[in-house]
Amino acid sequence: MLETRRCLLRAPCADDRDMLLRLFTDSVVRRYLGGVLSADRAQARISDLFAEASSTWVVVPKHEPTLSVGLVRLHPAHDGVETELSYALLPEVFGQGLATETVGCIVHHAFDRGGISRLIAETQSANKASCQLLERLSFRFFKETMRFDARQTIYVHDGHSRNDAW
Repeated sequence: MLETRRCLLRAPCADDRDMLLRLFTDSVVRRYLGGVLSADRAQARISDLFAEASSTWVVVPKHEPTLSVGLVRLHPAHDGVETELSYALLPEVFGQGLATETVGCIVHHAFDRGGISRLIAETQSANKASCQLLERLSFRFFKETMRFDARQTIYVHDGHSRNDAW
């Protein structure tokens, strides 16, 4: 388990299934993530997350420890070589700084304790909030590509010039 000022980051458990299902099927959450998944595809992704629990963290506010509100993951990137950081939070916690806090914690963990020397993160170029979040966390522009019928911006972080303000 990891901890930030306002959140706990822990492995997913059975109590998180409803929140995870919502992350994969909510149109607001999925707007920049390739669209809403069918219930069957969402359930399959949830099963995969439980299998990858060592590199998957559920976001839980300290003031409400029975409520999970998001997910942060480290996983193989599309190229099969790099380690990718991905994240999603429920809409009711958008704009509260929880993404900066929790994603920053996982970045710090990856470099300091996870043995990772480089991370990438991919977001739809239209997702300005996600682009700004990554830049706040010292990711830098690497390249753009087309994937999922949308322009994607790929960011890279090599552990230098870290902003540990989380």
